[in-house]
Amino acid sequence: MSARADDVVMVFGRDGALSVYPSLRAVEEGLPAAEVTDGGCAAFTVEGQVVDLLVQRGGGGPVVALCTGEDGRADLERRLARFWQRRAVPAADGGPPGPRATAALILDRGARLPGHREHRLTRFLRRLGAAARG
Repeated sequence: MSARADDVVMVFGRDGALSVYPSLRAVEEGLPAAEVTDGGCAAFTVEGQVVDLLVQRGGGGPVVALCTGEDGRADLERRLARFWQRRAVPAADGGPPGPRATAALILDRGARLPGHREHRLTRFLRRLGAAARG
């Protein structure tokens, strides 16, 4: 089953890590409640709508992801720019990839899998940077 682009959710951790989920339901099933309870997550659709992440008081129970309809494009763009800046990706023709391209890259590479997201993405970005430098 393929997710529509506006179903894709980008979740930024307190440390700037980025996880991408193909749908709100996937966020609810895959994001650990502990990551939400510390208050360090910010989530957006690739269109820039804010997604509220909720857990029961005390951190028990599942994560609930709700699309608020609130425009968070500026915050999404700022966080995404910081994400790419930390990875020292060379700006190619107009800067780093936008939300849709970043989400597609991470989902296509399987980079959102726990324990692998940073490692796989970092390795891919190093190759991309080396190829850009010639």
